[in-house]
Amino acid sequence: MWRRWLPRSLFGFLLLALIACSPDTPAPSQSSRQASPSRTPSAHATSVTLLPLATTHPTPTGHPLLLKPAVPVPQSCPITPVYAGAEDLQGLTDVPWEKADPLSSLVMAFLFFVPLTYRQTHTYEPLHTGGSYPDGRSTKILWVLGSSAQASESLVLTGVKVSSPHETFQQTFPLGAGPGPGSGAPSIVRVPTPGCWQLQVNGVASFIFWVIGN
Repeated sequence: MWRRWLPRSLFGFLLLALIACSPDTPAPSQSSRQASPSRTPSAHATSVTLLPLATTHPTPTGHPLLLKPAVPVPQSCPITPVYAGAEDLQGLTDVPWEKADPLSSLVMAFLFFVPLTYRQTHTYEPLHTGGSYPDGRSTKILWVLGSSAQASESLVLTGVKVSSPHETFQQTFPLGAGPGPGSGAPSIVRVPTPGCWQLQVNGVASFIFWVIGN
């Protein structure tokens, strides 16, 4: 289904837009422009509502590899599972991914910040604050959207801290246009503080990330 929505030309554009946002360690290498603001957003006190938190996730078809976080994650943070393989999308076969809750939203996140060493370790380092890691990697994510989440020409990413829902941040990224009901947006996600964060995509889908910091 995703192959029909995002043809090769669109994936080529999105990947080119994603890879050159900043220096990086092993990941699919291509060049491009930066797609997000340079300033790290601050956590603001607002009344953004948490979307329902999923505590269980169905096993995807195709027998993908389940990756484990490389650091302990509290049980109070029901992180979205990270997988590798099985999603045979042009140019993305080596990039670990997640599927949003609810699955009916047809939103996926391709995690370019995970080095290819996951093939040996079967683990990944969680998302980092501020848009980058101490080793120079950026928190690069390609968001792939189904029609239910594509409400405009932009992707609005709203972060809500699970333990303190008054702490929020927001970023906006342009969507890549293409034929069919799907689209996508390359990004560098800049979470302001460590902890358990819900990242909401256009208010209709969400991912739970455990975020680390210095």
